[in-house]
Formats: sequence, C-alpha cells, structure tokens
Amino acid sequence: AGSGPVVVLPIYARCTMSCPITTNMLVGEAAKMTSAKPYRVVIFSFDPTDDATALRHFRADKHLPSTWLLLRSNPEGVRRFCDFFHFRK
Repeated sequence: AGSGPVVVLPIYARCTMSCPITTNMLVGEAAKMTSAKPYRVVIFSFDPTDDATALRHFRADKHLPSTWLLLRSNPEGVRRFCDFFHFRK
C-alpha cells in the first residue's frame, strides 16, 4: 500500500554483527532524506525463529520509526521472498 520506492532490508533480529550495522546505516541515511519523495521501509527477518517479540525488541533497540514495517514469515514465505529478490541466505 502506498506509492514511491520501497527500501527492503533483510535481517536476523537477534544478529549481533552485520544486521545492526546495516540497520543503523539505513536509519542514518533515512534521516537525510526527510525532504525527498515519499518512500517506505520494510525490514524483513529471514530467520524463521524470529518471532513478534524479537522484532519488537529490534525496533526498540534500533529506535526504528513506527512507520517502518518489520515483517517475518514461515520458512516457505522466507524462501519465496528471498527467491524473488535472487537473495541467497
């Protein structure tokens, strides 16, 4: 729903290495785009063990805007999502 570009960031909510770094970089870059055209951000956990609680903690810990979507799926949904973007986990 909506228009404009969509930024998609695949993460593991419990990751302690690259996921927090790329998320922090996205937060910083998004702060610079306040006057730009509308865009949406989807942060997608491709860890099938991440649950709603893990995503809530990730949002709070990273101070993510409430307008950003944080999503998770079952293993089949994760595979379809990754295949669509030709992303190999």
